[in-house]
Amino acid sequence: MEEGLFQRPQQLMSCFAHLGLPVLFLGNVGWKRAGSLWTRGKGRGVMGRCKYLHLPYSPFGGSGRQISSLFLEHAIKRHFNQQMIKQDFANILWICHPSFARFACQTDPDLVVYDIMDRFAGFRASPSDITRQEAEAYTRADLIFAGGHSLAEAARRDLGKLGIEKPVYCFPSGVDLDHFARNIELDAADVGTLGFLSRPVLGYFGAVDERIDFELLAEVARMRPTWSIVLIGPVITAIPPLPANICLLGPRSYAELPRLMQIFDVSLIPFRQTELVAHVSPTKTPEYLAGGKPVISTPIPDVIHDYGDVVSIAENASELVAEVEKLLAEPPDPQALREVAKTRARTWMAIARQMISLVEKTLRERPLSPRGEKSVRV
Repeated sequence: MEEGLFQRPQQLMSCFAHLGLPVLFLGNVGWKRAGSLWTRGKGRGVMGRCKYLHLPYSPFGGSGRQISSLFLEHAIKRHFNQQMIKQDFANILWICHPSFARFACQTDPDLVVYDIMDRFAGFRASPSDITRQEAEAYTRADLIFAGGHSLAEAARRDLGKLGIEKPVYCFPSGVDLDHFARNIELDAADVGTLGFLSRPVLGYFGAVDERIDFELLAEVARMRPTWSIVLIGPVITAIPPLPANICLLGPRSYAELPRLMQIFDVSLIPFRQTELVAHVSPTKTPEYLAGGKPVISTPIPDVIHDYGDVVSIAENASELVAEVEKLLAEPPDPQALREVAKTRARTWMAIARQMISLVEKTLRERPLSPRGEKSVRV
């Protein structure tokens, strides 16, 4: 699986493999990232029953999009048609971006699942035909899942405009409670890398992309020059000049996050207020809470809906500074925060089990495939 980002697709596919379902995970990471992974011998591999392959394809626009698309088509034909379909399983095409719906023609799956992760039209790099791609995904999908309340409502509106009558099942972000609740001490390498940081430390982990409000962070850093702001994750957008007390650590593995989170005094979800962000349901919200860390977020509808009574909301730099100072003066009980994550967020395994139950139910209710009844594989 890709280093630095272990999020909804990776969590779910890992759970499916743990449940005994054969999984072929095609990671579409773009030319630069794929080249780096393959050079270091991490372009392909096996984790239990999950076989993964990283490809130089990106669903977003770019001059190499047509060429990289050929790599993906070749990989699907080779790995899906030649290997997956040979065994006695129902083949499920599970897509997380609408551009992949077209591969249903090549794979002839027994079922297509569209698990909506974002409002993709909101990304600056999305291709001009993204609306057509979404319509195709809605049309081809036998099951539609959404990663949050706002996404589910938007999908239902889209389906209504298209005249398509299909249910949308809402599965907000899950959490691996045991993983993030571990209290792991920083090792010597961490101390050497992070020992220079002055307290308090305001921390973020996840993709460092166009959703991050760099202007907000820069203003906070200038208002409190003795504070440290740490961003952990792959940088996949242009970064403006930032004050010296903002530190970008780059991508770190999922296994390292509970340990690195120990340096956070306050955790952040510093997203811009855009149409794209209005439909996100950040996975990091329950992960921060499971780690016992107080959270400050910019106004995000799903965060307010699910955690508005425990997550502090700040619309601007002055409010964010005030909320940090409030939390530092009266820190919340870490165990109480962990309990919030435990009671409000479902585990990824529980979500995976319910999703598979819906897949199996849908397969039973459909006309029998010419290939007969089979167990599920993704």
